Amino acid sequence: HGLSLRMCRELNLDCSRVTKIGDDEVATLAGALAHAVSLYSIKIKLFHTKVGDEGAAALGRGLGQAPNLKSVVLAMNNTRLGDEGAAGFGRGLTAAAHLQSVDLQFSATSAGDQGAE
Repeated sequence: HGLSLRMCRELNLDCSRVTKIGDDEVATLAGALAHAVSLYSIKIKLFHTKVGDEGAAALGRGLGQAPNLKSVVLAMNNTRLGDEGAAGFGRGLTAAAHLQSVDLQFSATSAGDQGAE
């Protein structure tokens, strides 16, 4: 039995200061999000975690597969995110057919202008 978010419509996830959260845990979440057929809005806060490029890219891929997703807010502060992860997150989101709003808030990470492209 894994994590199931199939019928979740809105999700507000605050993982601030949960230092045990890293790429593997976010990849598990991403797998569940890919099957969240009712999800239309998500806000994820990852402050002071071990999430890096692999986790961010997996999260983007998972959210990109959520068929009814319209709004994404991702806030990452003091994580291991770099340009590769930021770009991978964005590439994954391009598959979200109904996406209308994306708010990315990255601070105290090594993601720069290259990751935003």
